[in-house]
Amino acid sequence: RAEQVKPIPLVLTVSPPRAASGYNTERMAFVRQPHMLEYFAKNRWAEMPAKMLGPLLLRALDLRTGFKAVASADGMVKGDMRLDTEITLLQQEFTSSPSRLHMKLRVQLVEPTNYRVLATQVFDVVEAAPTDDPYGGVIAANRMLPRLLSQIADFAAMNGISLSEHRK
Repeated sequence: RAEQVKPIPLVLTVSPPRAASGYNTERMAFVRQPHMLEYFAKNRWAEMPAKMLGPLLLRALDLRTGFKAVASADGMVKGDMRLDTEITLLQQEFTSSPSRLHMKLRVQLVEPTNYRVLATQVFDVVEAAPTDDPYGGVIAANRMLPRLLSQIADFAAMNGISLSEHRK
């Protein structure tokens, strides 16, 4: 583990991230004016962003939290808590200068045995793009992701500690 964290005697499973309509694609979205989603003609993400987010999320949760184990929910592992994520917004915004990458991620922790929602939070992050083109958006995404993943790990750990203390 990268840093000393408080042990959490629970198993966290992580569902494959989903993306809302309009963002469930490899096409790179942008806006020039509010509420008008467009896509770059020639530029695409390497894979669907939700699919790329999955392994990064698993790794961040494993390294930055003290869960007994962190595993993918699509496997055979039975977890004490499940983390569900959905990309609700991922677009480069040319409504200001410099342009900026804007991402909203809805994260929910669920107790799988009784389908009880333990906590929900929307992470809303913005990162200025170094250039006003698709590549600038990619650089902004790469700069933004460590901060976002760290916030999600903190959210999961805080709620994991709370649940484990509640179960005592």
